[in-house]
Amino acid sequence: MAPITLNGNTIDLTSAGFSQDASLSENVLMQFRNDLTNDNLTALKAAEVQLQEYVGNKTYICQYKQRDLAALQKRLSFIGIAVVYPHEFVISRTLKTALDLRPDGAALDAQGQVIQAPQQAKIFVAVVLHQDHSNGLEKTVADIKALPGAVVVDASHNIIRTQIDKTQLHRIAALWSVRTIESIPQLQLTSNIARQTLKVDRVQDPFDSKEFCGEGEIIAIADSGLDTGDPSKMHPSFAGRVVAIHNYNLKDYNENLAGQKVLEYHKDDWEGHGTHVAGCALGGPVKDDKGDIIQGAAPKAGLLAIAMMLEATEGQKNEKQSMPSVPGLHGLFEVPYPTGATFVRPKIHSNSWNTFARFSEEQQDYGEATGKVVDEVTWTEKTQLICFGAGNDGRSHLQDGRQIGSVAAAKNCITVGATVNARSMVYDMDYQTPSQWMADAKEQKGLLGNLPPQPSLGQVNCVTEFSSRGPTKEGRMKPDVVAPGGVILSAKSKSDNAHIKNDYGDNNFTIMSGTSMACPFVSGCAAVLREALSKRRHLQNPSSALLKALIIHGASDLAISHGEARTLKGQSENGGTTNVEIDYDDGEKRVVKVLLEKPRDPIPLAPNGIQGHGLVDLEASLRPIWNDSFSSSATPHADLLDFDTGLLQGIPKLVRELKITGAFDLTVTLVWTDRPGKELQNQLRIELPNWKADGTRGDTATFIQTPKPINNVEKWTKRFDGGTVQICVNCVQTLGLEDKDRAPFAVVWSIRKV
Repeated sequence: MAPITLNGNTIDLTSAGFSQDASLSENVLMQFRNDLTNDNLTALKAAEVQLQEYVGNKTYICQYKQRDLAALQKRLSFIGIAVVYPHEFVISRTLKTALDLRPDGAALDAQGQVIQAPQQAKIFVAVVLHQDHSNGLEKTVADIKALPGAVVVDASHNIIRTQIDKTQLHRIAALWSVRTIESIPQLQLTSNIARQTLKVDRVQDPFDSKEFCGEGEIIAIADSGLDTGDPSKMHPSFAGRVVAIHNYNLKDYNENLAGQKVLEYHKDDWEGHGTHVAGCALGGPVKDDKGDIIQGAAPKAGLLAIAMMLEATEGQKNEKQSMPSVPGLHGLFEVPYPTGATFVRPKIHSNSWNTFARFSEEQQDYGEATGKVVDEVTWTEKTQLICFGAGNDGRSHLQDGRQIGSVAAAKNCITVGATVNARSMVYDMDYQTPSQWMADAKEQKGLLGNLPPQPSLGQVNCVTEFSSRGPTKEGRMKPDVVAPGGVILSAKSKSDNAHIKNDYGDNNFTIMSGTSMACPFVSGCAAVLREALSKRRHLQNPSSALLKALIIHGASDLAISHGEARTLKGQSENGGTTNVEIDYDDGEKRVVKVLLEKPRDPIPLAPNGIQGHGLVDLEASLRPIWNDSFSSSATPHADLLDFDTGLLQGIPKLVRELKITGAFDLTVTLVWTDRPGKELQNQLRIELPNWKADGTRGDTATFIQTPKPINNVEKWTKRFDGGTVQICVNCVQTLGLEDKDRAPFAVVWSIRKV
C-alpha cells in the first residue's frame, strides 16, 4: 500500500504499531486496494462504515463504531488496511519542524531530550476535532483548559483556538477527539479604467435603470472598516447603500459565542484599505474633480462592511495597522445584515486579505482551520459565493514560484490574481520608502503605497509581479481568474483618523495596488451576474457554482486574446535602472530613477498558475444568461444549467443536446461545489458520447471525456465538424450513495461557428 500524507506528515499505514482496536476511537483510516465501486460503497454501508473524507491514495477517514478493524478488513477484501487514526498525524509537520517536536509531538531540547517543564512562551494554535466529535466540543475544551498554562481563546463548530505551551501539544494530540493541530496564521491585507478592462462599461450604464448594475444584491466586504464608520456620514461612493457595519475582532467573536449579537461599533477606516476595496466592488457613480465618473463593478449593489481590525491605540493611529490573527472563519461568513425584521446571510462575500505563516516561509497548506472552513461553509450554504485575493507574494520564490495557500487554496471559492491596469506607472527608486510606486504624473500626480516594484507601463495583458502564483501545495490550479489590480483608483477613506497620501489630487479618491483590488472587482461582477440571473432567467437563488462557472467561462486567455502576454516596457536585456524625466501638470519637472527588469517569458495558455483561466470579461460572462441564438438555428448560442439536485456516482446527467450545421467550436465549463477536504471528495467530468477526441464521429463505445479531475473546475474548447452533440456530466466518485452524498454542479456552454 502507498504511504499517505496528512497535515504534512507522510506515514505508511502498514507499518507496525498502529492499532486496529476501534474501541479506542471511532475515527479510523481505511486504505482501499482500488477505487471504490458502487458495490463497495453498499458493502461499507452495510458494515456500518461511514466515509467522512477522502485524503488521497485511495484512503479515507471513516467512522466505525464496532470494535475489531482486523475482522472487518478480513471480511471485506477490498480494504487494504484499516487502523485507528494515529496520533502521529495530528500535529502538522510545519509545527513539528519549527518547534523541534518528535513525531508524537513531544518537545525536545537542544540535546534532543524531552522537555518536561512548561516554558514561558506560548503559541497560538487551532485544534480541529474529528467530524463526529463536534458534539463533544465542551469536553475537549475542558480537557485543554486542564493543561498547565492553557488558555482557550474561542471554540466554535469543531475548531478550538488556544494559546498553549509547546510542551503540552502532545497531550492535546493524544486526545482521541482531535484530528489536527496547526498554527493559526497572521492576517494581512493583500476605478473607471479597470471597468473598461473588465468590459463592465459595455454592459451597464449606471444612469440607465434597464442595465445590470448589481441592484438588489448585497456584497459583504471583510476588511479594515469603512470610511467614517457612520452610515449617516458616508463617502459619496456608498451613500444610501450601506446596510450594516459590523466589527469582527476577537472580542466580538467571543461575545458571539455566548449567543449574543455581533456588536456594531461603526468602526472607521483609518487604514484606508477597506474603503478602497469597497469602492472597487460597488462604489459610485461619483464624478471626480476632473469630471470623470469613478465607480466600481456593481455601482447599485448594497454593502455589508465587516471591520476586522482590532481596536487601535492613539499611538497606532499614525502607523500602519498591524493585523490580528485570522479570526474564527465560520462566524465571519455567517455575519448577517438586517432586512425587515430578520437577518440574512449575504450571498457574495469578498475578502481582500490573506495570511502569512508564523513558523515557516514555505508555501502554506490548504489548512484545516483556514481553507477547509471556506469549503465547509460553501458546502453547507451552496448559494454563498466567497472570493479571495490570491495574495501579493509573487516576487517571492517559495516552492519554485508557487505561493497561493491557506484560505486562497480553498476549492469552492474564487481566487483572484491581479493584472496590470491601463494606468501607466513607473517605480521611483529615489523615494524614501523603497517599495513604493509612482503613477504617471500627468494623470495621478503622486506616489502609490506599500507594494513591490512593478516595471510594466499600462500593459493590461500582463499579470503583475506581485500577484501570487499557483498551483497550490496540494496541486490544485489557482488562481481561478485574474482582474485589474495594479494602480487602481477608488474611494479614499474620509475618517478623521486616516493618514492616507493624497496621490490623485481629489480628496475623495486615491490609488492602491494589489490582489486586494482585483478581488472586489470580481465580487462586483458576481453581483451583476446574480442580478441578471434573477431578472433575465428568474433564478432567484443561483448556486455559487453557477456564478463561478459564468465568471470562468467568460474569462479571456491572456495568451490568446491579448497577444504575447509579457511586460513590453520598462525592461532592458540585463535589468538595472535608468533615469526618466516626469512633467507635472503644474509645470514642475522631476527626474526619477526607474527600476528595469529582464524580459519575461510569455504567459502560457490558460489554465495555469499565473493567470488561472484568464482575465474576467463581464460581457462574455453575461452571454449565456442572455441566451442568444443563431439566426439560422434554434440552438442557443450559449446556455447554462444549475443542477443543485446533484449526481450520485455512475449516473450521468444529460445537460444539453446540440444540433449544429457546419463546423463549430464548443466551449464547456463545469464547476461543482465540493465537500470540505484537501483532496477532491466528489469527482465529476464532462462526457460527450459518440465523439472521438479529435472532434469526429465515433461509435457508441467511444466518447470524449476529460481525465480524472484534480480540480473542481473544468473548462475546455473543442472543434466539431457539425452534427448532434450531447453534453453529459458524470460523477466518478462520491462518499456514498445517499441523497446527502450527491454532488451539485453547474455547467455553462457556448458555441462559435467557424
